Amino acid sequence: MNALTTKDLLFQYKGAKSIHYPNINCTSEEPVLVHGQSGTGKTTLLHILGGILSGGTGEVNLNGVNLLGLNTKELQKIRRQQIGIIFQTPHHVASLNVRENILLGTHGKFDETHFNKIIKALEIDHLIHKQPAEISQGEKQRMTIARALVAKPALVLADEPTSALDNERADRVIELLLEQTKNIGSCLITVTHDDRMKAYFKKSIYLV
Repeated sequence: MNALTTKDLLFQYKGAKSIHYPNINCTSEEPVLVHGQSGTGKTTLLHILGGILSGGTGEVNLNGVNLLGLNTKELQKIRRQQIGIIFQTPHHVASLNVRENILLGTHGKFDETHFNKIIKALEIDHLIHKQPAEISQGEKQRMTIARALVAKPALVLADEPTSALDNERADRVIELLLEQTKNIGSCLITVTHDDRMKAYFKKSIYLV
């Protein structure tokens, strides 16, 4: 079972107050919701955990490996192979279709059955040959979610994954994230302002 833990994690932007984060213990059986008001460091935390933002102190242990102790090359390898990130603003390559965007970074190594299950559950299976410019913002967000899940990563980090979705699809996406990350044994850490998500998580951290 995959596990992510943090210990004494601290980060400071130049000229700003230090952010001290509560210790986190996340497994595929116990996903974690991080919530709080704007400016409390939720997205910063996600970027530290994902190896995008450096300069923090303390420990971020993914399956016993402290990510804060790795050099750039080692961290890039871990991020590429073991971490899936769902950004608040969907990222895509305009010249690639939806299927190609979802499979970015897999280098052809993926489970076609798993891929088909994900796109069907996210209701984007009919869009895979379309270009990003031809689909809605909500559909782009679901494409981004599919990309984070398709390689069965050890850790999935989701930044406001339901912000562009209506109530029905938001519920479905939350359920899918919880179901699929559990099925593939991934840790799931979600940061959000969306109160709809609170009912789905037993373990939560409130940042102040």
